[in-house]
Parts: sequence; C-alpha cells; structure tokens
Amino acid sequence: MVTIGTGGDSGFTTPIGDGGGGEGGGFEIVVDLGGAGGVVGYPSTPEGIEVEASQFEDSLRQAFHEVLPKPDHRPPLEALDLDELAQTLRERIVPRRAVTAAVSAEYELAGGIDETTRLDRVVAYPEFSTPVSSLVSELSKDLLLPGVGELPADSVSLLVTNPTFVAAVHLGLNEAVGRMLLFNRYPTDARGSSFRRFWNTLRTDDGAPPAASAGGVSLAGTSDFARDIQPIDAWSPSGPLAAQLARGASEQAVLVVRGEVLRRYPGTVLYAQASNADRSAPVGPHHYPIFAGRFEPDITYVGFDIPRAQIEGSPGVFFIFEQPLAEPRFGLDATPPESVESWSDLSWDHPAAGEELAVASPSDLGIGPVLPKYHERDENYGPSLTWATDSADVAGILLQAPVRVYIHSAELVGA
Repeated sequence: MVTIGTGGDSGFTTPIGDGGGGEGGGFEIVVDLGGAGGVVGYPSTPEGIEVEASQFEDSLRQAFHEVLPKPDHRPPLEALDLDELAQTLRERIVPRRAVTAAVSAEYELAGGIDETTRLDRVVAYPEFSTPVSSLVSELSKDLLLPGVGELPADSVSLLVTNPTFVAAVHLGLNEAVGRMLLFNRYPTDARGSSFRRFWNTLRTDDGAPPAASAGGVSLAGTSDFARDIQPIDAWSPSGPLAAQLARGASEQAVLVVRGEVLRRYPGTVLYAQASNADRSAPVGPHHYPIFAGRFEPDITYVGFDIPRAQIEGSPGVFFIFEQPLAEPRFGLDATPPESVESWSDLSWDHPAAGEELAVASPSDLGIGPVLPKYHERDENYGPSLTWATDSADVAGILLQAPVRVYIHSAELVGA
C-alpha cells in the first residue's frame, strides 16, 4: 500500500512545490510492501518502487498545479462608463470620420485630408429658379404670413423673416424632389439641391446688388435669380438649420404694405436709411430691398438686409417711399394755400381753374403773369415761368414736385 502525506496531522497543509517536508516538495511517500512478496502490479525491488513512486509524485504535483489557483497579477478592474462608451461608438461610426480615417490610412493626399475634404461629388441634378415662397403661398398665404388677410387697409407693418422655417422648407422640398427623380428613373443620388431660392430676390446671378439708378431700385420687373441657401450636401451636420442660409442666420426686416398706392404706382421706390439721433431726418447710405413679393390684390412685402436690433433699437431706421424721377406728374394741388407766391401754390380750387385753365389769363386766377416755379425760400426754387407763353412754360407750371414719404421704425414697432 502507498500512503501520501505531508508529515503532519491535517492532510495537505503544505502547498505542492513549496519545498517543505523533504525532497518530495512537501509530500512523503510511504510504501508498504505488504509482506515479502510485495504488492501485485508494483515492482518487486526497492529501486523499482522508488522510481514508480517518484513518477507518481510528479504526476500528482502536475495535476494539483493545474487545478490550484494561480497568483493574479492583472490590474484591478474599473467600472465601465456606458454613456462614454456609447458616445465613443457613435463618433467612431460616423461615415464622414470613418471613411476619412480609412482613406488617410491608405493614401497620402497633397495638402492633407480631414473631415471637411470632399471625397465624392454629387450627381448632376436639375435646378429650378422658381421662388419657393410662391409655391408656399399657392398652398396658403397664411403659411407664409399668418394672419395676412387681417391686415387693415392702407396700412404699413414691419415684420422679420424666420430663417429656420426657410431652411426647413428647402430641406423637405429638395428631399421630396430627389425621391421623385428616383421614382421617375432620373439618374441621381437624391442629394441635389434643386431649389435654393426662397424669396423673389432682387439680386443678379453672381450675387451682386442691382445697379442703382437715379431713383434707386424699383419693384417693377425685379426677378433676378439668386440663391438663399447653401447646397444641402455642404450643410454642417452639427449646425442649426438657420445657419445654412446664404446670408446667415440673422433675421431680416420685412415691410408689408397693404393699399392701392403700390398697385397704382408700381414704380414707387422703397429704401431704408438710418435715423439721426433725434429721429428728425435720415442719414447715411441707402439700403435697397433684397427681395420683394405680392399677395394679390393689394398686399406687397419688401425685405431689407437690416438686423433686427437696429430696427428695434435707437435711433432706429427710416423707411422711405419715393416717387421715381422718371415718372413726372402734371396738375395742380388739391387744396389752396393762404396765398399764391409761386406756381406750385396753384390749386384746382382757384377761380377759373379746371376746364377753362388752358384759356384763362393769370388775372382771372388772381395772380401775376410771371412767378417762380417754387418759393424763393426753397433751395433750388427754379426759374421764373410765364403763363401761356409756350408749352414748355405751361408744362413747367403744372409739373408737380416729386413726393417722398418717411416712416420711422419706432412708429411700426412701438419703440
């Protein structure tokens, strides 16, 4: 019989291989030969038994070496931040970053490569110059200007644009156009920006303002092509919608006029000027409209590239309606003055005026035959004109001075 022990009373008290308890690494092999004949199956000589015991000890030590716990030299575990892990995964799988990293690992481009480098090109797509605002107003005028039908007659109102709405409408419309092109088997990747013009913008195709004439910029015939948004494929994925507009995210002033004046006189010139400190007169350069549009039959809106803070602040802005110099008017005043000092004072209420005016003499009108066109106290009051000498003098007498109306922004916003 073979007995395995450690030389103590409590079994395996010394770990295998610690060197305690003799050459056996802490184990003592006791062989009982069971008499002179030995044990059946074991060597009969002491030398053979000793070899066999040594082999058994080695096998047993190897077995315990595999099952006993080993010293742990790994660093201590830390708690996993799931939120940080999720954010890292989202950032790593963004196609723009992933593709950029893959291309950077394979190729070296002159000038380097980063996330803003365009690695592809949008497939060609059709472009439409129709202002999107006209499409929106066809659906409903209230979508473009809520409550437009409630504006009082012969009134002027001041509003501001909604850049977020403008960008959102373009985004949805162009996405729908891309799907429609694909449905009709048009060769496109549906990433195009077919509509980029929201307002009926008064700009040329290269973005320059229209050439200023003597009377400024008229509302008549202003339909130059311009783009209000940047190409959608170039939009920043992290920026706000309003920042994707070509003129930035700032709100723009919009003057809304309801009445007959602009319908009867479509050539009326509209512009804005900064006000002086006491709000008595305009100063500085003219700011002409950047876009304009109409709601039939009598509502006109005109947009200016003037920040909202300037309009609501002090000293404010003047909005000016001006009769164009190229559209003269002939006639007399509607109401008579206290005295007639110049031909400009003549009114239809004077005696012999009306149908007999062409043949009446100045004495019939109660005035002298020669008068200046305007009061001498006025600057550039003009030459003296003689009644009924020739058609030029009569035209000069009846020529009406151009009209210019100033409306301060404080009257419109209550500042």
